Amino acid sequence: MQTGILLGVYILLGSMMIPSLFNLIVGGVALSRGIPRLSRYLCDLMPSGQPMPPLDGIQVASLLAAQTVIGAFFLLLAQAILLVGIIGYIMPWLGWGILDLVRTVAAFNLPSRLFRLLS
Repeated sequence: MQTGILLGVYILLGSMMIPSLFNLIVGGVALSRGIPRLSRYLCDLMPSGQPMPPLDGIQVASLLAAQTVIGAFFLLLAQAILLVGIIGYIMPWLGWGILDLVRTVAAFNLPSRLFRLLS
């Protein structure tokens, strides 16, 4: 019984992380797009009013694709820090387990408290 509950908690937490993963990818790409030197360099490679040389086009496309890869790398780095650092080291050091933490949050019963506060 205990194993089934624990598996359910892990599945729930994992499925809740999927939207966060997409947000981290978008944030990582936006962060890498904000590098001023790289953006200035890309703008210098793209002439206005005339066709771009083929090698410059390949370089611009490669740099833009690399920014997406950098964003995905930031995603993997953030997830590794979360899983290994927080769940693997910090929570056990504090004496917490994920199941204990979920039980504490469930016992707090925040929706009921908010409903009582608002009514």
